[in-house]
Amino acid sequence: MKLREGMRVLLVGAKCRYNLEHYTFSALKNLGCQVKFYGYYNGLGHWEDPVRILGTRSPQFRRFITPIALGRINRNLVTEAIRWKPDIILVIKGEIISPEALKKLKSLGCPLILWFPDDPRYTNSYIKHILHLYDDIFVVSKQTVKMYEKLGAKRAHYLPMGCDPSIHRRLDLTNEERLSLERDLCFIGTFSRHRAKVIKSLKKYRVGVWGSFWGFGLGIKDKHSSAYGPEMVKIYNSSKIALNIHDQTDYGIKTNMRLFESIGSGSFVLSDGENGLKDLFEPKKEIICYTDTNNLAELAEYYLAETSERRKIADLAYNRAHSEHTYNKRLQKLFQSI
Repeated sequence: MKLREGMRVLLVGAKCRYNLEHYTFSALKNLGCQVKFYGYYNGLGHWEDPVRILGTRSPQFRRFITPIALGRINRNLVTEAIRWKPDIILVIKGEIISPEALKKLKSLGCPLILWFPDDPRYTNSYIKHILHLYDDIFVVSKQTVKMYEKLGAKRAHYLPMGCDPSIHRRLDLTNEERLSLERDLCFIGTFSRHRAKVIKSLKKYRVGVWGSFWGFGLGIKDKHSSAYGPEMVKIYNSSKIALNIHDQTDYGIKTNMRLFESIGSGSFVLSDGENGLKDLFEPKKEIICYTDTNNLAELAEYYLAETSERRKIADLAYNRAHSEHTYNKRLQKLFQSI
C-alpha cells in the first residue's frame, strides 16, 4: 500500500501515553498522515487494569463482559469509523475489540490491520480467535509469523518495536537531576519473581528499580513507581548501565520495547539473551548479553570499571537505533508490507 500525504488513518488502541500507540500516532503524523486516535480504555477508570489483564487472557471474560460494559466501547468505535471514513484502520493489541465490531469495520472496505506486540504470550487465549478478521497482522517475533499464518492469518509480518528520537535521546540534565537519579544499574519494568531474583544477585551495586508491583520485591530497597516518557529517559541518561530483563514468556523469542527505549536514550545495555537481538544490534559490539546471574555480575563489574569501553558500545548502539530503528522507519515498512 502506498503511503501518501494526507492519508486518513484511524488508530485504535488502549490509550495514547508514551506507549506503542503514542509512538505510532507521532510517526504517522511525521509521515504526513491525518490521524485520529480511538482509545478504548477511555472511561474505564479503575477498571482499566483488570479489563486489560483479563481481556487478553480469557475468552470467557471477553464474552461475559462485552454486552455488560464493552458493548458501548465497540459500538462507539464502529460509529467513529463510519463517520470519519478512514483510508486504513490500524489496531494496536485490540484485546477488547469484539469480533462483531471487527466484522463491521471490515465491511467499510478499507484495510484492517493489527499490530500485536505481545505475541506469542496470548496466542491461545486471544490471537487465534481473531486472526482471520484482519487483512494483515504485524508481530514483533520473527519466530511466530509462520505459526500465525498456519492458524488462519491472511498475511503475517515481522515488525519489531523501535524508538522515538524526539523523546528517546541524550539529555543535558542539571547536576541536581543527575545526582538524584544516578545509579550503577537501573531496571524499568513490571515486577516478576524472575526479575527480582536477577536484581537481588547484584546487591553489591546501587541498583534502582522503577515499575509496577515492586512492593512484592522483598529485599529490594531502591524501588520506585512507574516511569514513562521523559521521566524514564532521565533515568536512562543518569544510570551507568540499563538492565534489559525479558518477561520469561518472551525470553529468547522476541525483543521488547525496553531495549529500544534504553538504547535510544543513550544507555549502555546489559540484556539477557542474544536471540531476537542479533538481527537488530551487533552482540559484543553494540549490546552486551549475559548468560546467567553469575555472568551478569562479572559483566557489571567489568563495564562499571571500563568507562570508555562502556561509552563506546553505547554510542554505537545509539547511532544504530536512531538511524535504523525508529518508529518512522517501522511505519514506512508497515505500509510497504500491506
